[in-house]
Amino acid sequence: MKKGAKKASDSIDIMNISLLENQGENSLRVPGEDLSFNFTAFWKKNLELHLHGTRDWIYEDIHNWIESIGAGKASEKVYWVTGDAGIGKTIISSKLLEILKVKKSLGGWNFCRHNNPAQSNIIAMLDCLSGMIRSALPVYAEILSSENFSILEKARAAKDPVALFKTLFQLPLNKMKKPLKPIILIIDGLDEMQNSDLDNFLILLRDYIAKLPSWLGLF
Repeated sequence: MKKGAKKASDSIDIMNISLLENQGENSLRVPGEDLSFNFTAFWKKNLELHLHGTRDWIYEDIHNWIESIGAGKASEKVYWVTGDAGIGKTIISSKLLEILKVKKSLGGWNFCRHNNPAQSNIIAMLDCLSGMIRSALPVYAEILSSENFSILEKARAAKDPVALFKTLFQLPLNKMKKPLKPIILIIDGLDEMQNSDLDNFLILLRDYIAKLPSWLGLF
């Protein structure tokens, strides 16, 4: 797991965002995906707080990591930057979204918030991310539609994150050909998830993220 932290005051916990070709420039709404949350207002609010010219070192490091993902040479599939509360982690994530919207390399995003349990629930988050990838990658949508729907529903009903992850991500993504650009999933605010959801997410990071195709990375 790549860590892009320098010292405590400069540490940033980056996790979040990308462009879907069919979306408007200033919207994060995912057309036709009822299970995907709309983070537009929250994103814009934090983007306005970004100060031009700050944290350039982290953006350069992220850029290099994404390039290595695209080339299939990344030593780590996860880029994780940690930092204390209030130092601007979500602001950085929001600016990164704006950058990646232009590059069209982001497949999905999620802002976890302690005061919005629905958006921080692991099952809902996986469904949300899958809907975003479906909108970004039509080939993925086609492959997913051919999967056994009963297996997917069984995983949702059992609230089984591992089974849902395998059905929504591991199996269909590994059936795809490598896209022209790397695909990044970004998640912001893991520390604001409920303990049980966070534990399940960390299990996915530990045991299953490495099983996704080489052209996909996670912030």
